[in-house]
Amino acid sequence: EGARPPRLAPPFPPPPDSAMATADVVAAEGDTWFLIWAGVLVFFMQAGFGMLEAGSVRAKNTKNILLKNLLDSCLGAIIWYLIGYGFAYGDSNDNGFIGSGASGFAIHSADWESSYTSRGYDWAGWF
Repeated sequence: EGARPPRLAPPFPPPPDSAMATADVVAAEGDTWFLIWAGVLVFFMQAGFGMLEAGSVRAKNTKNILLKNLLDSCLGAIIWYLIGYGFAYGDSNDNGFIGSGASGFAIHSADWESSYTSRGYDWAGWF
């Protein structure tokens, strides 16, 4: 009868409080990555739709269709950046139907204050 091998400690010790804060940061950065990736997929779908439309028309109309799709993407992104994000998300004082907080709209005065910091969350959010 051999001796039992020594019991090993768990591979990872329980996380300290600072690790929990780090986990929150990682979760927030994962959310940011997901929003950016979703935006990339939307633009790829727009390109695919342009190819579908280009294949559905005569060759002489292809440039016109592709230009319309490009303008649709560009104008849609600009309008969403300027006013859509503010309506979609707003701030904590809004009603449940539509956002109207001034801090959610583009070129808000708070963006120019020295205390303003960004880790990409505000850029990812408008996707």
